[in-house]
Amino acid sequence: MAGTLRRDHDHVVPLGRRDAPVVNVEAVREEEGGAGREVRRDLVGAPIEDAKALLGRKRDSLAIITVIEAIEQLFLLDKLEGEQVAKLRLDGRMPAFGMLAGLAALTDLECAQIQHHKGKALKRLGRADEAAALFKAVLAGSCPMNEARLQSIHTSSIESLSAA
Repeated sequence: MAGTLRRDHDHVVPLGRRDAPVVNVEAVREEEGGAGREVRRDLVGAPIEDAKALLGRKRDSLAIITVIEAIEQLFLLDKLEGEQVAKLRLDGRMPAFGMLAGLAALTDLECAQIQHHKGKALKRLGRADEAAALFKAVLAGSCPMNEARLQSIHTSSIESLSAA
């Protein structure tokens, strides 16, 4: 799969490429235009294409989470070009979550991870109600994630502040 990565804390590294440069997105964000312009997006992956490549294949947990993480990392990189650019591009990557959710023989954890990360993406797009529903679904499911609980609390806090 093109662009397949492994995550090492806040770094992403192409699998099988020990000589490849490590992309630390948080460090890139701190550089404000310096190193950020030098990051090779092809090392992060192409979530839509990578998700399509998984269709009809044997389930691959690492490939699934790699697509999910690529969506998140690309959003952070896109923010270097502005919030609106990042949101527009993230919206274009949203179909990858549906492709992942449609894969055969997903484990309960994989389903929860897909829903959770889709919820985070929806929250970033300003679609808090949809995000909250996904976080609640994860918490009500067979594999509740603490991360979803935190996101749900945060989303509820934002909604209550907006209503005030």
